[in-house]
Amino acid sequence: MAQTTTTTTNQALMEVLNATIKEGRHMSSTTNNNNNNNNNTNEEKQLAKIRELLLKGADANYVGIGGNRNTTTKKKWTPLSYACHHGHLQVTQLLVQHGANINGTTTTTRRTHNKSSLPSHTFTDAPLYCAVMNGHLKVVEYLLQQPNINVNIVNLFEETPLYAACMYGSSGEAVIERLLRHTSVNIDQANRFGETPLFAACRRGYIWLVRLLLQYGANIHRATKHNDETPLCIATLHEHQTIVEILLQHNNNNNNDEISSQRNISNETSSIKDTSRQKDDTPKRKKKKAYKSMMASMMKSTNNNKNKRDMDREKLRKVMGGGTFSKVDKI
Repeated sequence: MAQTTTTTTNQALMEVLNATIKEGRHMSSTTNNNNNNNNNTNEEKQLAKIRELLLKGADANYVGIGGNRNTTTKKKWTPLSYACHHGHLQVTQLLVQHGANINGTTTTTRRTHNKSSLPSHTFTDAPLYCAVMNGHLKVVEYLLQQPNINVNIVNLFEETPLYAACMYGSSGEAVIERLLRHTSVNIDQANRFGETPLFAACRRGYIWLVRLLLQYGANIHRATKHNDETPLCIATLHEHQTIVEILLQHNNNNNNDEISSQRNISNETSSIKDTSRQKDDTPKRKKKKAYKSMMASMMKSTNNNKNKRDMDREKLRKVMGGGTFSKVDKI
């Protein structure tokens, strides 16, 4: 009996959620102020119903919304993934507060015999993936602020949200840059074929996106698994001339920076060696200076007294620590 009640509550949650999403769409397309006020009131009522159902025990992770029966994919959604797919921030926040799995359930299935005809992003219910693919910036920002979010979560093709955004180009620059700013994002994480987000952007010819990825440090030399193609190879193959030029210029700049860095390191090393040599030479330099000074004094002296010269020589030997002049001259 309890299980039947829970199932009924879960189904009711899905129905209210669906109605709330539709209400939100209608509100966004309405321009009349009076209608907007009515829509806001209706949406608040729908949100109150969702909250009430969750408090009564409805499962925030219940999988119950199916896909289109005419497709070959049996698409299933959790309430959170459905809300993120449609960009409803308030519902998203409400579900997360009531224990919705921030990273989804990964229960989506596919028919393997026709998988090549379907876009790969349909094979996941990860909330972040759903929000990114539909360009819902506010929802993406909210999800990325959650402590347990997996920004590198993958679908059945091992594609991250960043890769999918770069591949399909439907997310917009603001969403992609927000992903790139996240501290845990792996900008070079490849899919199962070894294709990185930069590779995807180069293949599709997204010039602005290639520039953005390079700005955040994407690796231009990462090659695919099946034929060792790099982003430069795929851009050349698809005749994206501007992207080819951007990649070559970026590579040249990096090489110049590396050479300059090596030179700086070499100069610093030489400077350290020179400084060390100067420290080591300090006692010898003092002795040599004393020797030259003494010799100059001896040369200027008009006193030919042999005893005086012997005394001077003896002083010089003391300064030099003993030895003959022939040895002193070798300093």
